[in-house]
Amino acid sequence: MIVDTTPHFTIADCLRFAQEFYGLAAAASPLASERDQNFALKAATGEKFVLKIAKSDEERAVLELQNAALYHTALHAPALALPRLIATSSGADIATIREASGQTYFLRLLTWLEGEVFVQVPPPRGATLLASLGTVLAELDLALQGFSHPAMYRELYWDVRRADLALEHLALLPDEQQTLVRQFMDAWEGVEWKALRHSVI
Repeated sequence: MIVDTTPHFTIADCLRFAQEFYGLAAAASPLASERDQNFALKAATGEKFVLKIAKSDEERAVLELQNAALYHTALHAPALALPRLIATSSGADIATIREASGQTYFLRLLTWLEGEVFVQVPPPRGATLLASLGTVLAELDLALQGFSHPAMYRELYWDVRRADLALEHLALLPDEQQTLVRQFMDAWEGVEWKALRHSVI
């Protein structure tokens, strides 16, 4: 049995959290998310924010890693367009909220970044856009050089060094796709991953 750990708070809850923890009166609308429950907030001043409620099984250390990476990058690449953390009225980076059942969740508020999601830009995307993306990723990589945090040493599906973690789900794919995956994994197994330089991104 898979337990659903995704938060299911209402817009009314979101507005209450924004007021209670950040002293922020705003309009709210839901945002799509792979893991968290996110809301877009717009204050009367026109300022926009993202209120993020983490899954109930999210480790606080992982959120602290994300926060530390944001602070580190802001310090080393202040011109990069990245969200900034907003502290609660009491000065905390992470707040704890509780639903009616007693389940607790971690809450954060970040500044809003205006723009389009890359995947929604219709092809052809063009050399200028791709070069811009590459430049920003390089600047982000350089800004994170030397960054370290205890929570970065964890098992993560998105870590290409641990692509083998997904193989337990291989049987869910059609035969043709399984063959393709095996070909790539044969090449993956030939790489000396531990010998390669690596860092957080």
